[in-house]
Amino acid sequence: TSVIIVPLHHPVLLAKEASVVDAASGGRLTLGVGVGGEFPSEWDAVDVPLAKRGARTNESLGLMKRLWSEENVTHDGSIFSCEGITLNPATVQAGGPPIWVGGRAEPAMRRAVRYGSGWLPYLFRPSHYARSYEAVGNLLADAGRTTEGFGWGLHLMTAIEDTREKSVKLAAAGLRAGYRYDGDYEALAERYCLLGPPQEAAQQLGEFENAGAEDILLAWIAPDERLTEQITVAGTEILPLFR
Repeated sequence: TSVIIVPLHHPVLLAKEASVVDAASGGRLTLGVGVGGEFPSEWDAVDVPLAKRGARTNESLGLMKRLWSEENVTHDGSIFSCEGITLNPATVQAGGPPIWVGGRAEPAMRRAVRYGSGWLPYLFRPSHYARSYEAVGNLLADAGRTTEGFGWGLHLMTAIEDTREKSVKLAAAGLRAGYRYDGDYEALAERYCLLGPPQEAAQQLGEFENAGAEDILLAWIAPDERLTEQITVAGTEILPLFR
């Protein structure tokens, strides 16, 4: 997963699940988190109020960080409560796994600075990323934090073909299958997706790098039967252009 929608989960259970994954992986977990909200029916199905997703997320993240750092945790918050909780197994990483906060808007940036070790936005162009990189940097400074050790991520939807036109059609089909959008899917793909051919994709990746992105997640939106092909093209025709 790129990000898990925190407010759809109880923070004690989510902290426990994360601690198990961190222990099982030898301390290699980075936990991406988000607030979601695009599909109201999901919230109705689990009886969680959509309007409180931000408050639920903030309280959850604060409690989870305590659960990863302390024993016999008691919490009496506005939404959640627990008494005398100790996680077993404990996380391998001291203080728990790094939290990277997903999202595009200012509340997500503030959440990343307050609770996170990194930021993982999506649906960005390089120019937008550069402006937001500066904004997050300013928020870090205001909070008395430096950028050292802070993760600058990007969730980048990707569809690679040998021409841009074919890439746009492939990306648009993937977006149409996975998202509800009232506009033109091909225009959306042109604006926000990493597209082929490989040389053009590499150029766009370089623009994101210049804008500040350091960890770029290529999120494939091709059909399942084409994923191996897409990964192979990225590994053999795009990444070598950076070496």
